[in-house]
Amino acid sequence: TGVTGARTELDNTLPAYLERVRRNTRKPFVVGFGISRRDQVAAVAPPAAGVVVGSALVAALGAAPDAAARRDTVRRFVAGLSGGSGAS
Repeated sequence: TGVTGARTELDNTLPAYLERVRRNTRKPFVVGFGISRRDQVAAVAPPAAGVVVGSALVAALGAAPDAAARRDTVRRFVAGLSGGSGAS
């Protein structure tokens, strides 16, 4: 458990904790506290099977004036997190 919301830095004990979780479960798990940048995704996945992003995406959507701009914002944001180009 923890406080949600985008963070500039993840807790430096998180990688060791996630490795312990991975060793003690056979189920895939995701991490979602504070993830907002590609380097943070790379720091937790693996061992996590994925990430959950909320606050950072909502903040990115805040300036989008319409539905088309929101779609483009989501594509670019997710591409940035995953290392993709965002082209569709």
